[in-house]
Amino acid sequence: SIVTFSVNAAALGLKPLSEVLIYPQFELPAQVISQNESQLSAEISAKIERILVRPGESVKSGQLLVELDCRDYQLALERAQATIKEHKAQLAFSDAQRKRFAQLQTQSLASSSQLEEATADYERRLAMLVGLNTQQKQAQQQVDRCQIKSPYHGVVKAQLMGVGSLANVGTPLLNLVQTEGVEIQVVVPLSLAGNLQRLPARFKAGVIDEVSVKLLRVSGAIDAQTRSVTAWYQSQVPLRIGLAGNLLVADATPHLPAHLLVKRGEQYGFFIRSDAKAQFVPLPMAQEGRANPLPPALHNAKMVVITEGFQRLTDGEALP
Repeated sequence: SIVTFSVNAAALGLKPLSEVLIYPQFELPAQVISQNESQLSAEISAKIERILVRPGESVKSGQLLVELDCRDYQLALERAQATIKEHKAQLAFSDAQRKRFAQLQTQSLASSSQLEEATADYERRLAMLVGLNTQQKQAQQQVDRCQIKSPYHGVVKAQLMGVGSLANVGTPLLNLVQTEGVEIQVVVPLSLAGNLQRLPARFKAGVIDEVSVKLLRVSGAIDAQTRSVTAWYQSQVPLRIGLAGNLLVADATPHLPAHLLVKRGEQYGFFIRSDAKAQFVPLPMAQEGRANPLPPALHNAKMVVITEGFQRLTDGEALP
């Protein structure tokens, strides 16, 4: 008998499966952002006396940035301190009286009512001292608010008020951007979001070298219009805030190239050569026109893939 072949032997292309597989790389727009951008405001009403930084300057955590006129608040603190000093002297005298009446009573030279009155006066003054100490702490807090310091390492983005201006409570003075712990923000297609934890990623922007980045978190909120989520990455290499670039995400799962995909019946798959026959290997959930992930069972399979002339083949067809 004569066997006829639908595909000419010369038209067949054959390659090991490992040589045809690809690992898709996704390139997603990304931007370096700050963890915090703060508007530093006055917490007291006072005239601005000094502004010690200019826009664009880098500042350290705790560094003095703005000084307000503190004379009124300093006077209030000094009055509170003087009142406490005076009251402590009165308290000491009251304590001495209480102890004296206690001693006299043991000698029957003072009545119990005198001791009770002296004790009550001492306790009243002691309670008043607690209140005065609270007032002093409040006055000290107001004095401390005359100096506005940086809450973190950062860069002054903008100066919003000038020296000599009257600042009220809540008046914005400076815009400050944190420069420590910057993050890379990227919008990720929902189809890719579930795999981000296991996919290595790199960030590139302009002429800087690509840097490896680590996934910090993925938002649980989905954008219904774009079917995407926002993710944040961190780089061990310092990056400038506002730098725009691309996040390169390499899929660790081997994929079959889109051009090798063919449909037979209701399934998509690819052809391999097995025992001189064409064998159709289905790919569950495969989509036409795109690279499709290989099932785990096939990752290390020893197969010879038909890369040319497979379009007219049928499953089980004899091959030359």
